[in-house]
Amino acid sequence: MYRHALAQPVHPVYPSEYVRIAMNFNDVVLARTLDGERYRVRNAPHLRTLRLPRELGVPDLPASTGVAGFRDDGEGRYVHLAADEVELSLAAVDARLPMLADANARILSATRDGELYRFELRAHVPLEFALANAERCSVSADGRALAAQRRDGALTHFRLSAHAATIELRCRLA
Repeated sequence: MYRHALAQPVHPVYPSEYVRIAMNFNDVVLARTLDGERYRVRNAPHLRTLRLPRELGVPDLPASTGVAGFRDDGEGRYVHLAADEVELSLAAVDARLPMLADANARILSATRDGELYRFELRAHVPLEFALANAERCSVSADGRALAAQRRDGALTHFRLSAHAATIELRCRLA
């Protein structure tokens, strides 16, 4: 049973962290802007994932702030928040930009500036994360080049022995 459980993707948290995340769900404010084009998320210091119905569209990463990426799962589209306050724009079509698709860590921050995408992760176990659409990117962690562990379609998987790192992607987008 333990082998099966450990073979599953996990994001370990202490019970005290889980309580803060669960309680934060009650305090998060989600509002649509007056123009109807964006959503504002406020008061999310512990909550770092929102589940959206797929019918709403995909996150428009360049037009959004505080969004590290997203992934689709059986229950919906999971948007990864990288800040306490987020502005989320949605689009009908995925622009297929490099982004964080999955991680076993807390996302502390994420910034995008042209061909440079940077995000910071912290975990209680060695870091594991997956990037989407990163085929034309060089990836580094704390200034050291990273080699992919495996590729699975549009996902590239990485593993570090460190429990925290700043990840940088330098991508050729043209």
